Amino acid sequence: MKVQCKICNNATNHEIVVEHKTNWDEDYVWGADYWQTVKCLGCGDVTFRHCSYFSEDTEPDGTPIETEKLYPPRGKDILVEKDFYTLSETIKTIYSETIECYNIQARVLCAAGIRAIIEGICQNEGIISGTVIGKNGATKVSKNLDGKISGLMEKNIITKRHSDVLHELRFLGNYAVHELKQPSSTELQLAIEIIEHTIESLYEIEEKANGLRQASMRRQKTI
Repeated sequence: MKVQCKICNNATNHEIVVEHKTNWDEDYVWGADYWQTVKCLGCGDVTFRHCSYFSEDTEPDGTPIETEKLYPPRGKDILVEKDFYTLSETIKTIYSETIECYNIQARVLCAAGIRAIIEGICQNEGIISGTVIGKNGATKVSKNLDGKISGLMEKNIITKRHSDVLHELRFLGNYAVHELKQPSSTELQLAIEIIEHTIESLYEIEEKANGLRQASMRRQKTI
């Protein structure tokens, strides 16, 4: 059978390693469920596959429409985790869970994860507060996330423009967590891209620059 392989990134031939099938028939309707462990004949990667069909869901010619779900999920709407080598284990875990929530369409939890990553970055940088403008227009020190984001800017860790963007992500998280409203997949994907850019700019680029400097020093010694 052809199954989308997450390693080959294509629909490849798979063989069934283990299969359990259940048929049911009740009140003139019927259907079936297949639970399968399948293996890619190209790379050897193993996938769990669930297929089902229902007699009332058919093509115009009466052929039942088969529904397929693959675990772990994959496809054009699935996000792939980036490898962040210098990120703390705490933030890395939250990032991984946030991507997983996006891929299973747990959008409220995904938004909460994005907010938690920002909290983790502030904690990692030792930021506990910052100056914000209150409702009366006066400035005050806040220990909430709005103040911490401002604190990142005040310590010159991020720019004013970057802090404005992170505040937008904070609003997105607040909207999801406090009002229990689901952001759209498009909003979440953009927010995750911003978070990934933030992580890269704060941690990964400096590490890569250090590697480049060390390589340059070694090269100069050989000249």
